[in-house]
Parts: sequence; C-alpha cells; structure tokens
Amino acid sequence: MKKVFLLAALAFPFWAMSQNEEVKLKTFEDSVAYAIGCDIAESLKQMNINYEVLVQSISDYSKGKSKFSKDNVMMVLNDFQMRQQMSSNVEAEKNIETGKKFLAENRNSKSVHETPSGLQYKVLEQGKGNKPKPTDRIKFHYKGSLLDGTVFDSSYDRGQPLSGEVSRFIAGWVEGIQLMPEGSKYIFYIPSQLGYGNQQAGKIPPGSLLIFEVELLEILK
Repeated sequence: MKKVFLLAALAFPFWAMSQNEEVKLKTFEDSVAYAIGCDIAESLKQMNINYEVLVQSISDYSKGKSKFSKDNVMMVLNDFQMRQQMSSNVEAEKNIETGKKFLAENRNSKSVHETPSGLQYKVLEQGKGNKPKPTDRIKFHYKGSLLDGTVFDSSYDRGQPLSGEVSRFIAGWVEGIQLMPEGSKYIFYIPSQLGYGNQQAGKIPPGSLLIFEVELLEILK
C-alpha cells in the first residue's frame, strides 16, 4: 500500500496540472509513463479512493496548506489499513467456510481424488509421459476460476502457454503438477491454505477456493 501511495504522490501532481490538456504519447517512454499511470489508477480504484480529494490533498501539501499534520496522516492511514485488514479477515472467513462446504460435497464424486493435504483433483486426460519434479521447468496451459465461475486468468484466452519452475507455484500447484504425467489434463480444487490464504491476490478475494484446469504440455528440464 505504501508503494501505491508513493507512486500516486509522484504521478498525480502532473496529472492535476494537465488534466485539461490532451496527452500525446510521442515516445516509448511516454507510453511507459502512461501505462504506469493506468496501473496506479487501477490500484487506487480498487481501494475506493476519491480522485478529486487525492489531487486536492497533493496540491494543498505542495503549497504548504495541508489540512493534516504528518501525525494526522499516519493516524488516518494506519486506521485505514486496520479497517482494510479487518474487512479482509471477515471476507476470508466467509470464503473459507464456503470452500469447505464445496470440498465436502465434491469429495463424494467418484471421479474426484483427494490428497492428505486437502488438495482435490480430477483427471480429464491421463498422459503417458514422465511426472515433473519440483526443480523441473514445465510448459503448460491453464484456466483459473472461482467457485462462482468467475475466470480470473487463462492462458487459453491469451492463446499462449506459460512456462515456469514447478517449485515457484502456489502450494496446491506444486503438489498437483507432480501428480501429472506429461501430456495430462487435470482439474485442481485448491483450498485457500494451499492457494493465497487470507490475502487478496488481484481479482482473487481472500480465503478463496481456487479451481484450475491445467494441461501439462511438456517438461522442459
């Protein structure tokens, strides 16, 4: 969060001065700057920040007319972070319980397997190749979704498989990928403790159970 506020503090004074001017992207560096601005704006949007108040605050501070002292600033931001954390914890608890209920019902399906860690998986296609080790790099396709069907990421949609070292994935993936012979296609049902835990990760709410369709294309070594 501090990084977001710092970037916003650097970027928004210039935005405030040029908000009525048409920005022209003449160089690659201009495009980079514009892209950074989009990223900052998206982060602030997710935090429900009032842009007008933010810009006014930066303008006031730069003129030595801030309504807040440094102590006031720290107090408000600390309170904000505490409220955000409390809200996140409540949402995480709710999502964890929803995930537990789903897994309890899902394990009754004859096609679903479950490991001691709580990872559940279904075999869609069983390959005949070798199984990867944690240190192996693999090439794969995947689609990640939430329980409500929301797709939060998909290499299929991008039309481009990914590659990476098995050990660098979330715990549910590290375990699940090692079960797959090369050429296989599985569905992973990953409880929150094997995913992102109580932390929000982009479009993924805290405490979420994750459903991944994974296709192991190749072990790259």
